[in-house]
Amino acid sequence: MAAEHWLLSKHPVLSGARAGRDMHPVALLPLGTLFSAVPVPGRLVLALTGSAEPWAVDVILGQVLDGGPVICDPQGHRYYALGPASMPTMWHQTAEKWRRRRTWMSSAVGHTWECRGCTP
Repeated sequence: MAAEHWLLSKHPVLSGARAGRDMHPVALLPLGTLFSAVPVPGRLVLALTGSAEPWAVDVILGQVLDGGPVICDPQGHRYYALGPASMPTMWHQTAEKWRRRRTWMSSAVGHTWECRGCTP
């Protein structure tokens, strides 16, 4: 109940959010107030975890995201990793720093990775 209250606390019409949730299996949550969300395709999560079992996905995501909150949308086959409301701003600022500094990323040479189902 505490998580529900926190998630809905910044909704402009709290009673409407609860009524919508009761009538439909979906709640619309405003982003940029208490938190932001990074959408991750479900097939990517399942490929990375190597399992479709919810408990296994929970364990792996808990490790990878350091216990951070994740919402699963089984209808849309998507996961949402939640972060601070300022996350988009921080990412844009970081990207600007990278562009200004001509930052480079290193990659190991001589290694190949197979990507099944990937399209160029």
